[in-house]
Amino acid sequence: MATYDLVIRNGRLEGRPELADIAVAGGLIASVGGRIDADAAAEVDAAGRLVSPAFVEPHIHLDKVGTLPLLGVNRTGTLAEAIDILHRIKRSASPSEVAERAGVVIRQAVASGTTRIRSHVDVDTVGGLAPLRGVLQAASEHADLCEIQTVVFPQEGIIRDQGTADLMDEAMRSGGDVVGGMPHWEADEDAAREHIEICMRLAQRYDADVDMHVDETDDPGSKTLALLVDATVAHGWQGRVTAGHCCAMAAWDDEYARAVIAAAAAAGVGFVTNPATNRLLQGRADREPRRRGLPRIKQMLAAGLPVACGQDCVDDGF
Repeated sequence: MATYDLVIRNGRLEGRPELADIAVAGGLIASVGGRIDADAAAEVDAAGRLVSPAFVEPHIHLDKVGTLPLLGVNRTGTLAEAIDILHRIKRSASPSEVAERAGVVIRQAVASGTTRIRSHVDVDTVGGLAPLRGVLQAASEHADLCEIQTVVFPQEGIIRDQGTADLMDEAMRSGGDVVGGMPHWEADEDAAREHIEICMRLAQRYDADVDMHVDETDDPGSKTLALLVDATVAHGWQGRVTAGHCCAMAAWDDEYARAVIAAAAAAGVGFVTNPATNRLLQGRADREPRRRGLPRIKQMLAAGLPVACGQDCVDDGF
C-alpha cells in the first residue's frame, strides 16, 4: 500500500462529475482517483466541497495597505493628489510599521485562499528603502504561509526623481525580486523611453523579470505600452515582462490598439488589469457615458495574451 503525506478525501474537481481523492507526496500531487487506498500522515475530508488550485495575487501594494485612516482628505479626488498625500506616510513610516500593516493583508489573503503574492513596493527619494525593508520583513514573517515577490517600483518616476535609479539598484541588491517601472509618469516621451531603458538594463544586470505600471491614465496620447513592447524585444526579454493597468488602451482608436496588442503578443508580454481600483479612478472627469478605465481584455485574450486580475489597493488613498 502506498504511503503519502496527505490524502484529501471526497473532493469535487472541476470537470469531473464524481467525487475524488487526492494524494500528496513531497509537496506534489501524486495521485487522483475515485478512492485511493493508502496510508497517509494526514487526511482531510473535503465532504464534497470544491478542491482547486490556490489563488495568486499578481498586483498589490503591500507597503501602502491600511494607510487610509492615516491620510487627510483628497479634495480634488485625483490620482495625483492621492500620490501627494501618501508622501507624508512614506516619509514617516518605519519598516516595522509597514510590516505590521502588510501582515494584516497577507493573513487576510491567505485566509481567502491566496498563497502567492506579487507586491509592488515604492522605491524613491521620498521614502528611500524603508517601504521595501518593511515588506521584506512581512514576507519573511509569513514565509510559512505565503510566497511573496517584491517589485522595486519607482512611484515618483526615475528621470523626474533623480537618485531613484541608484536606489533601485540598491533595492535589487537588498532583496528585491522584480524590476518595476512607471514610464507614463515622466514628463515626456523621451523621458519615458529613458525610464524604460534604465529599468531594462537593471533587469538584465540582476537577471530579473520586469513588471511595470503602464498608461494608468485616461489620456489617449499615453502610449508607453508600445515603448515597453519595443524595449522587450530590443533587450531580448520576451516572456519576462508584465504590463499592469494599461488604462489608456480604453481611449485608443481601434486600429492603434489592434497593432499594439499584436506586437505585445509577439513579444510575449503579460498583462495585469486592476478593475477594483481603475474602475474607481479612471473616467472621473468624463461625462456620461464614462470610460471604464480597463484595457481591451477580450481582444487581448483573443490575441493569446495572458491576462491576470489584481487587487492593487486595500484600504489606502487610491
